[in-house]
Amino acid sequence: MRKKVYLLPGRGGRVDGFMGKILSDLGYEVVGHNIDKHFQTTKFSQQVAVIKDDLEALFFDHNAKVVANSYGAYLFLHAILEMEGF
Repeated sequence: MRKKVYLLPGRGGRVDGFMGKILSDLGYEVVGHNIDKHFQTTKFSQQVAVIKDDLEALFFDHNAKVVANSYGAYLFLHAILEMEGF
């Protein structure tokens, strides 16, 4: 079983883009959320809620691996502020 990593790229970034390919080549199963045009048109609070829900459902343990870049890191930080005990 491959180790999983949750990837949040910057604006316009895709999970299967440059950073996702590098992580995959390193042996990780890459999951996450694309920060595409459609996602960017939703309200900021909805964007944070999506990331929070993903983290709680998939990556809420001590061994979780999260890679976030630029705007993705900004969303990640806002999401964990709303999560107890992350």
